[in-house]
This record gives sequence, structure tokens and C-alpha cells, in this order.
Amino acid sequence: MPTRDRTLARVATAGLAGVLVLASSFTFLLWRGSIGADERAVGSLAEALGAQAEAMILDARRLLVEFEALPQERCSAEHLAALQNAAISRPHIRAIGFWRAAERRCGVGFLTGAGLRPPRADRIYDSGVVAWWPSPATEVGGVQLFLLRFGDHDLAIDPHALLDVGPLEGRQAGLWVEGLRLTSRPAGAALPAPSALPVGLTMDRERSRTLSRYSRSGEMPIDIVAIEPLEQFWGRYRSAVLGGAAAGVLLLSLWLYVLL
Repeated sequence: MPTRDRTLARVATAGLAGVLVLASSFTFLLWRGSIGADERAVGSLAEALGAQAEAMILDARRLLVEFEALPQERCSAEHLAALQNAAISRPHIRAIGFWRAAERRCGVGFLTGAGLRPPRADRIYDSGVVAWWPSPATEVGGVQLFLLRFGDHDLAIDPHALLDVGPLEGRQAGLWVEGLRLTSRPAGAALPAPSALPVGLTMDRERSRTLSRYSRSGEMPIDIVAIEPLEQFWGRYRSAVLGGAAAGVLLLSLWLYVLL
């Protein structure tokens, strides 16, 4: 074989070997990454629910501050329209009220008249926010509401709307605020306390399920605990592995096409 041909053969062989090594390494990394990605996907049930609930609560807190700064005369048509506009785009807010001391003067939503007057607040924060957890004293129409007040305005939140797990399919989730259980889906779900779980994903193979926890500190610290059947985890795992293998085969084909 001429020297030139031998050289070309060596280069082609080395190139092919390099492609195979790269493809093998890439496929291995995809496989390893798929496990990590799938764990994050399972954990993200609690994470996504927690981020959503936290955003809604912080938004409600911000709204109360904005209500206090409204320039309109209190209980005027313009004032009530501003409150209504804030509530209409937020289905989890069931009512907004304006108070003078212990008297509810006006409001929007399904709370009318004197509104709700729970006997005492569950939390009074340094910022001036006052909170009442869902209880028989905050119940209206069979729904126990979560109440927040700042200054002369208050709002009532449907806690079930803070925790939307989508189609249940064996999923369970609970929301804690300040260590107090606010709501769960389905209602009355038997869930471990957040303090019993580490943040992130926990595999419970004995009971064929996965558990995940989301935790966030702040003025109103929240925790989410979520449970899913283990078969859902493995279903996503198989999908991730097959997707990684397909990507590896595609990459190898592209490399061979470019070099050969």
C-alpha cells in the first residue's frame, strides 16, 4: 500500500475512533444527565408549586401596600373600581375590603356587609401585615379563607387556589406558611411535615412513591411537600434515557456524515 494511502487510512481510522469515543462519552453524559434531569423534574413538582404559591402570596402583600397608596376617595366608585380591577385578574383573591378601625366600610368580591371578623390574628408582622389562617372563623360558603390585612385594606384568599397540582393521578401536595398548614390537595391528604423531609427529592421505594420538598424563607416562610407514585418517576426516567440515546445516535450520524 502506498505511503499516502496508509496515511489516509490511519487518519480515517483515528477520526472514526475519535468519533466513537466522543459519541460514547456524549451518550454517557446524556445518560448521567438524564438521571439528574429526571430527579429535578420530579422535585420540580414541589418546586413549581412552591414558586407559584410564593408568587401569589407576595403579590397579595404588594397589592395591599398599593391599595393604601391609592389616591381615590375611599369607597368612591373610582376606589371600588381599582379594587375590582386588582381582584378580577386574580381568581385566588375572593374579596377585598376597606376598613375604618373594626368596621368594614366597603369592598368588592363575595364578602358583603360586615365581612369577616376573626377573634384574633394568627400573625402580626413587623411590617404591619396581619394574617389569619384558614379556620371556621374565616369560613364563607364552605371555604375557609386565608386573610391578609395591611393598613385599612384586607383581602381574602382561597388557599386551594394557591396549590394547583393539575390532574391528581395519585399526586398529593400540601402548603405550609410559617410552619402552619394552610391547605392540601386533595383536601385532608396525609402528608409528612416539612421538617421530616430534606429539601429536594426523596425516594421511598418501600411505598413506591417519591417525595419532594420546596422551602423558602422570607417575611412569610413557605414549605411545599409533594408526593407522586414511583411509576410516574420511572416513566419519565425511561423517556429521558430513550431521548438521550436517540440524541447520541443522531450526533454520531452527523459526525460520520461530516467526516466520511
